[in-house]
Amino acid sequence: VMTAYLNQAIQQVSISLGASVTTNTATITAVGANAFLVYQGFTTNEATGSLMLDEFATGVLTNSTTVTVTRTTATTGTGVFNFAVIDPTSSLVTGVQAGTIAISGTGIVSNTATISSVDLTLSAVFFLGAKTLSADIRQTYAGVTLTNATTVSAAVGAAPGTFTTTVSFVVVTFAAGAIQSVQQVASASSGTAATVSAATSAYVVAHSMLAYGGFLTANTTIPSALWRINFNVSGQVDFARNTGTSGSWTNFCTVIEFVSGVLTSQQAAGVTLNSVASNTVTVTAVVVANSFYLFTGIISAAASTAPDTFYHKGTLTNTTTVTITRQTAGITTSTVSGRVIEFNSTAGGGGVFNPYFYIFIARDLG
Repeated sequence: VMTAYLNQAIQQVSISLGASVTTNTATITAVGANAFLVYQGFTTNEATGSLMLDEFATGVLTNSTTVTVTRTTATTGTGVFNFAVIDPTSSLVTGVQAGTIAISGTGIVSNTATISSVDLTLSAVFFLGAKTLSADIRQTYAGVTLTNATTVSAAVGAAPGTFTTTVSFVVVTFAAGAIQSVQQVASASSGTAATVSAATSAYVVAHSMLAYGGFLTANTTIPSALWRINFNVSGQVDFARNTGTSGSWTNFCTVIEFVSGVLTSQQAAGVTLNSVASNTVTVTAVVVANSFYLFTGIISAAASTAPDTFYHKGTLTNTTTVTITRQTAGITTSTVSGRVIEFNSTAGGGGVFNPYFYIFIARDLG
């Protein structure tokens, strides 16, 4: 039997918010009720300052043909935001629930949203961006977790006070027949360590993907705040940053291990940009219609006054190439972590070969 895990080709969208534009949309080929977005990063042309109000935005699948990106305000800055749109069959996903969480007030660093009850052993929450009027990265960088079967939590590193930080998310519930295990990771660290690891139960790396959940920080400078995630070793998830400056952080993600046959491949797609505005990494050839680039974080040596050099976005450019871009080359080095995820089939093609199917056809046809 051939199992179709996708209703149609995965769609890539790139949405620009130009000067004085707070919201924009991309029109996509109509998708089903269980379609969902995957965050792929963003770029900004802001050259100085930490203007989070211009630079950060949330994404949402507004309806079956529209992806919408929104930021809180806009002056002269331009941001470009990338997402992948995945339209799964019921053999892969049985339900999705998207929403936003607003965090505001003195002393308040988190808030929750209530969702319809999900099976925690089959479900994962994906971060889809955050927006704010604050110029403080502690109030802007945010992470999401699936707290229990009916609750999604979002948190920031410092209370927004009179500002409001809005975090976008989607909870995806996978089909029981597609999942081997789901493990949510919330890795809290402090001090000067540039790398940390979070222990998990063993999982097969080749069968797994991450749901990126974002991160929060108590640090006020960008280089020491940014993290990237790797999951190259079964039984752990690794986090790295560029500098050993003292501080505290929490990184969020979920390891989704599929049963054998759901993924055709998953490959590391990390890229380093050294004084260039874009770079590529070559991967083993994939079927583009079944594949997407999964963003899992950035580390950068850029100064905190150069946001155009340390925010990046990625895309699967062709069958063997992932391209990572930032607005300005600068003179600094950044490393962007990611994976290329390739599902086994789209409707009408691909899938798992079952020799008995063909044996019976041959017999029946004489």
